[in-house]
Amino acid sequence: MSGFYHEEQRFNSILMWLIIVVSFIPVNVIFLYGSYQQLIMGEPWGSKPMSDTALLTVTLLTFFVSLVLVWLAFNTVLTLEIKDKTVVYRLAPLMRQKTIHFSEIKDWQVRPIKPLSEYGGYGWRVTPTSRAYILAGQHALIIEPQNGKKIAISTKNPEAVAAACQKEWQRYKEQNP
Repeated sequence: MSGFYHEEQRFNSILMWLIIVVSFIPVNVIFLYGSYQQLIMGEPWGSKPMSDTALLTVTLLTFFVSLVLVWLAFNTVLTLEIKDKTVVYRLAPLMRQKTIHFSEIKDWQVRPIKPLSEYGGYGWRVTPTSRAYILAGQHALIIEPQNGKKIAISTKNPEAVAAACQKEWQRYKEQNP
């Protein structure tokens, strides 16, 4: 019997959404107020005001970047599958699907992680020794490939990931002694 596992994760941290709201809303409100004051009321905004065109451009750009980042955070999905002696993962829409065959794996483990101190936070992280894909949960599948950096993929269900990996690892070892 194959050890099939499928999981999808999204950003679900209240702290992350709070940071987005606390950082994006005030910045946009400040630029909207400045644009209103300078473009509608006719009073220069600040001690060294920008031209009307520059202020409007910066205001629209700030609003657009905020919308794109909120959309990205809301639509980012980490998919993890373990099947047919492979680990398949994807952080959509940022990257294409990646497949690691068990023949390419030196070792693996499922363990608790500390996203901030170990990897510098959530999302797609690159450190000198690893690549991490962390959206939710406090556990990760850590893959040590034959060559290259370790790969950490977060999971909300560490027991099921470990069981599926163990089954597929056993199948691989039986067919490749």
